[in-house]
Amino acid sequence: MDNKDNLKEILKNLSEEELESLGKLLSQSSKKNNKRRRGRGKRKNKTTPTPKKESPDFMKDIGLSTDEMHEMEVASKFDKERGLDKPKEKSILPTAPQFTKISVTCMTCNQHFEVAPALLPPEKNRFRCNTCSCPMKRRRDG
Repeated sequence: MDNKDNLKEILKNLSEEELESLGKLLSQSSKKNNKRRRGRGKRKNKTTPTPKKESPDFMKDIGLSTDEMHEMEVASKFDKERGLDKPKEKSILPTAPQFTKISVTCMTCNQHFEVAPALLPPEKNRFRCNTCSCPMKRRRDG
């Protein structure tokens, strides 16, 4: 109650001009911003990405000591002797092994299929095709 009484006394002591300016401030603070977006997401500021400046020879910009420069020279000589300074002709990744498809007969429907050897069970005569393996497919067809 003490705060309310103090506030009333302060408001009584204000002049008409001060009351008007106070009313304007209150009305401005109570207005909602109509530009609020609803839903998910945030507002995105459109900014242009700044291109990175890359010098063609970045090693010139690096300050090396004399020992480090000598080590670089030794390393570059070693690379040239071994042929490591040239780009590689082949890919780094090994090539995948090639396989030939195997002809198999389904034990349920007796149809012939060409499949990868990895899909075969240990006994070839127990192979079942996808149609026979999935009960949902058989129900729809039959």
